[in-house]
Amino acid sequence: MARSMFPQAFKLGQVNLFLSEPAVLFPDASRVMVRMRVQAYDHRPEQGVALSEEGTAVLSGRPGFDPATRQVLLFEPRLNEMQFDHDNAFTRAVRQGVEREWRARVSDPVRTELPPHPYIQPFRSGIRDIRYGQEGLVIQLGYE
Repeated sequence: MARSMFPQAFKLGQVNLFLSEPAVLFPDASRVMVRMRVQAYDHRPEQGVALSEEGTAVLSGRPGFDPATRQVLLFEPRLNEMQFDHDNAFTRAVRQGVEREWRARVSDPVRTELPPHPYIQPFRSGIRDIRYGQEGLVIQLGYE
């Protein structure tokens, strides 16, 4: 299901971030992690700029669900890791920019719409809760 939300692209000043290849991990009894591939690039040929670096990022949080708004929640969101294959001035500036934007823009909880995944769509109106179980995410359904 995570793959149905990717790829994602974000603008960070002159730098473009492209996120792909998500993998969902379950590191402990309460948090879920998403590890993804990151490409950062700054391409301004008229100014002679062509920079591109790849790496990984890991985000985590405690999942939840708001039945009133029908949104998926991520409590205590964290940017656990952002590492590039090469350490240079460009990648350090990108990391600093991402961390600055994370602090300024990410709320607790993060709210998002249900993914448009074909396994979820038929049950969308019946979802009552999304929680973390012993072996993964549990989607609780209810029907009247």
